Amino acid sequence: MLDEDDLKKSIKGIARLQGRELNGQERLIIRTRLNSGLSAKER
Repeated sequence: MLDEDDLKKSIKGIARLQGRELNGQERLIIRTRLNSGLSAKER
């Protein structure tokens, strides 16, 4: 299974392929939602 860092890198890579660069707020949202999703999955 992919860990948190792999998922973040994948999302950033997809954004780059679409011709966008993620700003700070978008990266924060990604981190927050990944952490929420992964912690919910552990429960």
